[in-house]
Amino acid sequence: MVDNIPGVNDPIKGLVATIPFNFYCIVILVMVFLFANNKIKDYGPMKDAEERAKKGGDLVNLEETIATLDIRKGTVSDMIYPLAVSVIMLVVLGLWNYTVPNFLDVEKIPLGGHQMLIISFSLGLIVAFVKYTLSKLMTVKEFLDEALEGTKTAIVGGMIIILAVTLGDLMRAGAPEGLGTARYLQAVAGDIIPGGIVPVAVFIFGAVMSFAMGTSWGTWGTWGILMPIAIPLAIATGVSPYLTAAAVLSGGTFGDHCSPISDTTIMSSIGAGCTHIKHVSKQLPYALTAGGIAATLFLVAGFVL
Repeated sequence: MVDNIPGVNDPIKGLVATIPFNFYCIVILVMVFLFANNKIKDYGPMKDAEERAKKGGDLVNLEETIATLDIRKGTVSDMIYPLAVSVIMLVVLGLWNYTVPNFLDVEKIPLGGHQMLIISFSLGLIVAFVKYTLSKLMTVKEFLDEALEGTKTAIVGGMIIILAVTLGDLMRAGAPEGLGTARYLQAVAGDIIPGGIVPVAVFIFGAVMSFAMGTSWGTWGTWGILMPIAIPLAIATGVSPYLTAAAVLSGGTFGDHCSPISDTTIMSSIGAGCTHIKHVSKQLPYALTAGGIAATLFLVAGFVL
C-alpha cells in the first residue's frame, strides 16, 4: 500500500480504506450467512448432495476414509496450548516494546519484529514438542520430521513472496533500475483504456492468475505482482486507487478460494471428510456466483467512483 498508493504512509490505514470495496470477500460472507440460515436454497452439485443426505444417502464412504487415517486420541489442549503460548508471548513482547514505554519509564527490549516472531513461534514449538512427546501422540522423530516439512512449506512460500515483490519492484521502477512497466502502461494506456473497466479487468485477471498459482502463497504473489501495475494504471485513468487495490485483493482471494491446488481448499476438503475434487466442484458454483456479483460491482463502481 505504501509503495504503490500516493499519500499512503500507514499500510494499515491503506488496507482499511480498501475494505468497503473488497466486493468478493463481502459478497461471499453474505452468501455464507444466507445459505446457513436457509434464506437461499442450495444449487448445483451441492443441491444433489443435500437431497441425498435428506434421503439418508451415503455422501462419502467414511469408514473407508477413516480406515486409511492414522487416528490418534488428541485433545483440544494439544492445539490450544502451543498456539496460546506463541500468541501470548508475541503480544507481551509487542506491548513491552511498542506500547508500554509510551506510558511507563521502562527500557525497550532490544528486539525487532522478526526476532519477536522467531522467539514466540520457537517457544510454541517447544511447548508442542514437550506436550506431544510426553503424551505419546508423536515420537521425537515424527515431530522433527513434521517440523521439517512445515519449515519447507514456509521457505517455499517465502521465496514466492520475495520473487513476486521483486518482480513488482522491477515493473514499478524506471530504467535502468527496473523495466518501467508501470510507467509505460501509464503513458500508453492512460488515454486509451476507459477508466471504468480497470477495476473489473484487474479483478478478473487477478482471479485467473491466482487460480492458476493455487496456494495462499501464490495469492500473495498475485498481489505483489499486480499491485504495482494496477495502481499506476488506475491513477492514469482517473480511477480510485483504493478501489483498484481492493480489486487486486479480491481477485487473489477468489483464486485461493477455488483453485484445486490451493492449500486452503485442500485443507477444507480434508476437514469435511470429502473427496477433494468433489469439494472443489461443489463449492465452485457458489464462488463463481460471488465472483460474478463482485465483477458487476467493480464495473459499476469503476464508472461511479
